[in-house]
Amino acid sequence: MIDWKALTTGFSANEETNIFNRKSMWSEVDQLDEKYSEFLRPHSTPYFSRLRPLFSFEIKSLDSLNQFSHVLLRDGVLFLLKFFERFPEPKHLITKVLVHKDLGWVVPKAWQEQVFLYERVSDHDRSVIQNERKPKKNLLIVDLHDLESIEGTIEEKIELINGPEVEVLSFFNMMRGKDIDRYDRGKTLSFHEWLKNRFSSAKNISWSELSGSENYQFINCNEDGLFYRDSYVSHFLLQRGAKDLLEKKTLSGQMVSLSPYHSVIIADLTLNDQELVKHKLLYETYNYPCGELFQGEPQIDRGIEDYFKLNYYSTRFFKFCLYLNSLK
Repeated sequence: MIDWKALTTGFSANEETNIFNRKSMWSEVDQLDEKYSEFLRPHSTPYFSRLRPLFSFEIKSLDSLNQFSHVLLRDGVLFLLKFFERFPEPKHLITKVLVHKDLGWVVPKAWQEQVFLYERVSDHDRSVIQNERKPKKNLLIVDLHDLESIEGTIEEKIELINGPEVEVLSFFNMMRGKDIDRYDRGKTLSFHEWLKNRFSSAKNISWSELSGSENYQFINCNEDGLFYRDSYVSHFLLQRGAKDLLEKKTLSGQMVSLSPYHSVIIADLTLNDQELVKHKLLYETYNYPCGELFQGEPQIDRGIEDYFKLNYYSTRFFKFCLYLNSLK
């Protein structure tokens, strides 16, 4: 059994983390990194952690990871699928890879001994004791540029919000190489109207207006969408004592502290019956990554400087990931 506390503390762990944080020493940032990191901001903002979080599109080769005992993938289902498409087997890899607890079914059999699950949790008791008050203000965080990812879940999520008052922190990012004129503004307007009808006192705020973060209870709507499972915005709030209304502690494993108020649980990769069905659907029914559906995906050329020509996935692949993400 791996002792994750020992693996994340001490001199060797500090040295590895120092190298990891100096990314130019082991991975050159390129146009593809910039395109998708920018699209996901501020959720993709780097943050300090001994678990060494990154997005898999930042990984140029598996060999580059071997100077680290472990890394944590911040990916949602789309980027994780693309990662295993690029690297179907962990050839010569000694690094342990952490993926979000909801995405264990995506992991190929060849990778399963190399992969562990993680779940972020908060310590509500300690938070209440230290702040001597419970979270009071409701905060809804939403990516207006990716409403498709949450259309089937947003109703259920906002049922967790009590009362008519809610502050809305929304982001709208256009991906480099996309034409703004092709964006469907109607979806954004409809969402705002729907939210206004749902909450009589909905107030739009910006980053700069976030104050007293320990008083918030929040819902980060897109954190279970296609692109990311580990948002900087959530860490920003949690490390200040806020409460994540979507948190459901389901893993039983070792805990690694990230701040006085929140931690990550790490557990061996196991799949329940529903996850086994999804794994079989992906690898047997759709024959990922060799099936017809996955043919014709963009060839990754990181030397391309024209953002209109630099794409990591096709529209068809995006739609397929929407379907997978909707499965319970």
